[in-house]
Order: sequence, then structure tokens, then C-alpha cells
Amino acid sequence: MLRPGYQDAVSPATEQGSSGRCRARRGWVLAVLSVSLALAAMDTTALNVALPSIGRDLHASTGELQWIVDAYVLVYGSLLLTAGRVADRVGRRKVMIAGLVVFGVTSILAATASSPSILIAMRALMGIGGATLTPTTLAILYDVFPEKAERARAVAIWSGALGLGVAIGPLVGGLLLERFWWGSVLLANVPVVLLAVVGGLAVVPESADPGAPKLDLAGVVLSSGGLALGLWGIIEAPSLGWSSVATLASLAGAVVALVAFVFVERRSDHPMLSLSLYRDRRFALASVVSVLSFFTVFSVLFVLTLYLQLVLGYSPLAAGLRILPAAATILVAAPLSDVISRRIGGKATATIGLLLLAAGSAWLSASSSSSGYTHVAQALVPFGIGIGFVLPPIIEAVLGALPPEMVGVGSAANSTAEQVGGAFGVAVVGSVLTGVVAARLGALARAARVRPGPTSFTKALSLAQRLSPSLRSRVLEAVRVAFASGLHAALPIAAGMSLVAAVVVVLFLPSETRPGRSR
Repeated sequence: MLRPGYQDAVSPATEQGSSGRCRARRGWVLAVLSVSLALAAMDTTALNVALPSIGRDLHASTGELQWIVDAYVLVYGSLLLTAGRVADRVGRRKVMIAGLVVFGVTSILAATASSPSILIAMRALMGIGGATLTPTTLAILYDVFPEKAERARAVAIWSGALGLGVAIGPLVGGLLLERFWWGSVLLANVPVVLLAVVGGLAVVPESADPGAPKLDLAGVVLSSGGLALGLWGIIEAPSLGWSSVATLASLAGAVVALVAFVFVERRSDHPMLSLSLYRDRRFALASVVSVLSFFTVFSVLFVLTLYLQLVLGYSPLAAGLRILPAAATILVAAPLSDVISRRIGGKATATIGLLLLAAGSAWLSASSSSSGYTHVAQALVPFGIGIGFVLPPIIEAVLGALPPEMVGVGSAANSTAEQVGGAFGVAVVGSVLTGVVAARLGALARAARVRPGPTSFTKALSLAQRLSPSLRSRVLEAVRVAFASGLHAALPIAAGMSLVAAVVVVLFLPSETRPGRSR
């Protein structure tokens, strides 16, 4: 049984006598939860605009830049279930506050990193703090908003905070990089953490599940290890070779670890992830859609922030500002999705969102070294609307399939699916981009009889700084052309994932209710 916090403090009779005060209190709780979630989500993309600066200052390779993004996302995603379990046992507010503190401290350590390896390690530790925020905030939300219609609106706002955090990350990063060094992007987390901690202690109720099972350490090790090995193999394959011993060994190790994870979970009396959840068709398919849609979102934003700076020549601030159309449309579309879902159903709303997400990604894939920003803006509007339309109905589909006592683990499982999809999106799309850029730069170097030629855009940019102005301009133009070629090859993969997700929704996802009925 759950030990409710807010419902016990505010009984139905009391609510009737002070409904305005209770609604205001819930509003403050929702605000704190949304800020905490947006902070964790924002850090999955905020550092993207700083990647060129990090590459220059820390002499990071393309693979290391991918790991700076994916180290956070990987740990964040792989520990969500563990964090959800711990929160159920010791208290969701306690774990949320502890996670915020860890997030703030490791942000300071990451900001002072002096090498790519140290920064990657600190980003991984930041992921531990971030992992506590998604399952705890959603479980608290379900505790505070027990009535279905009101909860659906709260979930839409919570989902909007998630999508908005992902989209405004590059803008926040750009604003800070305009005046400060790349570490300021990480230090900016600290005041937000302090605000969320104070708000959490002041208004967020405590809740827990004393009967929650103990931690499944074997499941944690196998799932985290399998994901890490898989991501390492995909990210390093362009430089090591897809047929190299190291690449094949890491990918094979990932498969073995994840198969062992399934084996262990099926036989454990306290599994980290109860595989019985996936016997529910609605839950299982909605989780698949979460993986595919976040594959698209994370990979597109990773490539886009580099494209705006390396190809179109914008500063980090200008690049962040030019992603605003996506953030603005998410802010409008996420709350609107609940209204639309009530009329046409969540399944139809999610399908429209996925098609818009695919359309925006496909339009971006047609960008060239000579495309102007208008082309990008035209793609970001459907891209942002798509995110706003997809998240709320899919989250409702996942959690609506579960009994109340399983909402915590269900929310953690869905969040894990999102982050794993995002991590693999950056890895796969980034690796395709890296491979095409390396091949194109290598061909240009051979044609110009340059030995050895640069094998990545970061190395080419470093080389350009040491050349005369006339040669520098030629090298930079070569980088822009090569990067655009890589973008043409990589982003169709991202668009295709959203199209596959749309097919899954249309053909296989069960309808939740008839339009117009309360969910």
C-alpha cells in the first residue's frame, strides 16, 4: 500500500471547504515538480551548443563530444528504475531532494573539468542526480492529483516541462556562452537546484511504499553494463571500424549482458523491472513509441546545434535563440494536446504528433551548407508541435495501463525507455554523421594532397586555426560541406524512427477511450 502524503493531509471534506486553497497548493507542488524535471531534461541538451567550444578548449574528439552528451543520458536512463525503487522505499520527496543536491554538486565539479575524460566522468555523476527526478516527480504528481481529469491536465503540464527543458537547453547554453566560458552552462544549474530544494521542502508532500521490494543489484549492473557497452561500440565504431575486434566485442558484450538481464529479472523475486508489465499490450507498445520518439528528438537537437554553429556560422547564443521556435511550440502544444485528446483520442493525437516530428526532421535533413535559417525555422515548428502532441498521450497510455500501486515503477520504466532512446539516437545518428564527415574530409584532403588529412570536423577546425586566412577559409568551407553531407545521411534515420513509431501507434496500440470520455 502506498502511504499517501497529500491526500491524507487534505481529506475530501476539507477539500470541499477549502477547494481554492487546495488547488493553489497543488499548483505550487506542480510548479516545483515541473521545474525539477525541466532542469534534468534541460541538461540533456544545454551543453550541445557548447560542444564546439569544449572541442577547442579541451581538445576533444568527435567521439568524446558524443560521450559528453551520452554519459549523462546513459547513467540518467539506466538508473531511473533504481531511483524509483529507492524512492518508493525511503520516501519520494527525500530522494528528489537528495537527487537535486547531487545534481548541483556534480554540476560544479563538471564546470571545472580540465580534460574530456574528467568532464565525461562528471557528466556521468550528474546523471545519478538527474535519474532521481523523473520517477519521483511523476509519482508525487499521481499522489497529489488523484482525480483523472485533473491529473491528465497536470501530466500535460509536466510533459510540457519535460519537452520544454529539452528544447530550451540550447538557448540557455547560448545565452551563457555569449559572456562566459562553457563551464557556465553547468554552473547555471546551481541556483535552479537551490530554488527547487527550497520549494520541495516547503510544499511537496512526502509519500512512500513501505512494501516496495529491495533493490535488485544484479539487474542494475547488467542493464547499465549492457547499455554502456552498446553505446560505446556504436560511438567508437566510425574511428575503430565496424569490423574491429573492439567494436564487435563491445556489441557482443552488450547483447550478452542484456539477455542475462532478462534472464535474471524473470527469475528474481525482487526484479528491478518486472517484465510482467510488458504483458500489457498498451504499456509495452507505448514504451516502444517512447524509445523511437526520443531517438528522434535527442539526435536531431544534437546535430542541429552543431549545424547552426559549424555550417551556418552562428554564435552559441544565436544558435540557441534560433531553436526557440521548437521551445515555443512545445510550450503551446503540450497543454493543448490534452484538449485535442479529449476530442479525437490520445491515439490520434500521438499519431499526428509523430508525423509532425518526422516531417520536421526530414525537412531539416534537406539543409545544405548554403541553406539559410528560414529553412531551419520551417522545420522547427512542426518538430516542436510534434513533441508537444506526442508526450502527454503516450505517458497517459503507459501509466493508464497500470494499477495505482505500480505507477512509480511504471513511470521509471517509461522514463528509462525515453532516455535509452535518446542516448542511442545521439550514438547512432552521431556515428553516421561522423563517418560521412570523416570520409568526405579524407577525400578532400587526398584531392588537395594533404597528408595526413583531418578525420573529424573538430580536428579540421583545430587545423584551420593554425593556417593563413586564405587557407583557413578553404578548410572551413570544406568542413561546412562535409558536415552538410553527413547531415543528409544522418537525419533521415531520425525521421524514419518517428515514422515507425507512428505506424506502431496506428496499427497496434489499443485505443484508450472514446473521444470525449474522461480518461
